[in-house]
Amino acid sequence: MVFAPAAHAAEAQKQPSPLKSGIEFASADLRKLQADDFANPGMLWVARGEKLWSEPAGKSGKSCASCHQDGRASMKGVAARYPRVDPGAARLVNLEGRINLCRARNQEAEEFQYESDGLLALTTYVAHMSRGARVAVARGAQQLRLVAHRECVGGAVFRRDHAPQRVTAIRLTTRANPRSRSVSLTG
Repeated sequence: MVFAPAAHAAEAQKQPSPLKSGIEFASADLRKLQADDFANPGMLWVARGEKLWSEPAGKSGKSCASCHQDGRASMKGVAARYPRVDPGAARLVNLEGRINLCRARNQEAEEFQYESDGLLALTTYVAHMSRGARVAVARGAQQLRLVAHRECVGGAVFRRDHAPQRVTAIRLTTRANPRSRSVSLTG
């Protein structure tokens, strides 16, 4: 799909409004399991993430709680706003990427590897604080304009979100004229 005014308008008509969480497309049994905190095995990751939230990391000796205090309050609804463009990094980031940016910038810690226990635990903990929140991801060409400008010069760039159960790709393409760019989403 090329983001031109007409193409964007046509695609916008296909998208559900308001956006829906993936859980709304799950079976009734799966929704029941996920709603039961005692039976849901994902709650083990939430508990690990809650523990990591308070553990100091990196050269700064800061924990997530050092900046964000109680995650149950400060992270409420945060996961529902991702992916989004991070102005400091000038690129589109998912929740996992935001956690890693925060670790690098504020804790002066090594970024977690995707699929690592630490990143899965913190992501699950933060995402749990958004349980029931309405999806509020910014959509459209405006969200990707900065990405296209910074990363698209000279060819195609592929980004993959390696989060569990979620893979997206953004394909940024330039034409012969470097000022003429098109942005397409696939995946």
